[in-house]
Amino acid sequence: MTWNNVQLALSSDEIRQILENCSEDVVLVGGQALAVWTQVYRVPLPRELSTGISADVDFIGSVSAA
Repeated sequence: MTWNNVQLALSSDEIRQILENCSEDVVLVGGQALAVWTQVYRVPLPRELSTGISADVDFIGSVSAA
């Protein structure tokens, strides 16, 4: 079996665990950031933005934070 370019969606619990283990030196960006803020503020995701939610988690941070 070849695993080239395979992406597996992360569950809400997995994303929560990742965020809880991150330092304050990183910033969640991209589609999952959008999803997190809709949950934090308990607002529905506008239909126009629903395609922006991604299955992965992306961060901006320093090399040492990685």
